[in-house]
Amino acid sequence: MARINTYVIDSDVTKDDKLIGSDVGGSTRNYSLENISSFLKNSNGKSYVFHNSTFGGYGSRQSGSMCSVPILNSGQTNKNFSALIKLKVSKFANVSTTASVNTLNTFVDKDIIIADNLNEDNFGVYTCTAVTQDSTETDFYDLDLTYKNGNGAMVVDQFYSIILYSGAQDKSFKHNQVSASNTWVINHNLNKFPNIVVIDSAGSQAIGAVTHNSKNQLTLSFSASFSGVAHLN
Repeated sequence: MARINTYVIDSDVTKDDKLIGSDVGGSTRNYSLENISSFLKNSNGKSYVFHNSTFGGYGSRQSGSMCSVPILNSGQTNKNFSALIKLKVSKFANVSTTASVNTLNTFVDKDIIIADNLNEDNFGVYTCTAVTQDSTETDFYDLDLTYKNGNGAMVVDQFYSIILYSGAQDKSFKHNQVSASNTWVINHNLNKFPNIVVIDSAGSQAIGAVTHNSKNQLTLSFSASFSGVAHLN
């Protein structure tokens, strides 16, 4: 074999180009850039392979996998994102030996996106309402999901990433109190207990008592009646 520095540099890199290397057994192999790219995407630390009841041919639930609840039977090969209401997820992402339980728990009451690693236009956006450890298979966690929007379906044996939906985090709300009142009832629908800043009609910050009636409504109580604006985030 000639010295590497004698080969011509190829500036036109394509997915079909190949690299030469050794596999885990030491045998020399060709590797296409497309396959290398797919491997890196599917082992990015947030990826899981989607299984039906055949579990990828292994006969039991696998680390690094996820499935719908109820699980698809052996004859079913896809699940529409719009029909997904619960997902059972391994606490280990694909090829990872580090548990991601803390990461999964951050999904509670947040919007998440589940996306095909190789086709970003195949995805679902959900509000995750609960994360619960499976009482029998304790390496797996159930994610309760409320569908918001998306496109396509989850396909058996394909890899998907689950991450927080950045376009929906840290939501805010502006309430305009037009009529003077000492009690402001605000329906903000932020699905959280927000911070509040109140500015009265004269441009001064006002202080009042806050009652969070729910994660989507609060009441502000003041010692005097006035109009103004409340900023929630």
